[in-house]
Amino acid sequence: MLNASLGPKSNSFKYELKRSLWRCALNHLSIPPECQALSLLGHCYFMSSDFVTAAKMYEELIKVCPDNDEYKMNYAQALYKAALYPEATRAAVRVDNPQYAQKMLMLQVFLLLLRHEIFSRG
Repeated sequence: MLNASLGPKSNSFKYELKRSLWRCALNHLSIPPECQALSLLGHCYFMSSDFVTAAKMYEELIKVCPDNDEYKMNYAQALYKAALYPEATRAAVRVDNPQYAQKMLMLQVFLLLLRHEIFSRG
């Protein structure tokens, strides 16, 4: 029924969706299994707003896969969302990849502003 209401574009959409999922699956299969599991757990906890547990998953993930800057970036963001600002600042500085430079710079600026705001209240 859904196909009939969406017309010919629905087949194209389904194809693109499947292609994207396969690409995503291939990316995950190219990393060690323990990294796959921790990455998925971290993402699930992050998306369910359990940022402390997500940060723990990403911290473990970085120990297993220390060269992956995306995991380091996710770790810093989870710490930030968990309001663990000093830890998030230290984690954000450790991400040394031009691909994530803008995101980490923005995170560092937010953290600096929060720190300034917190200290100016006290």
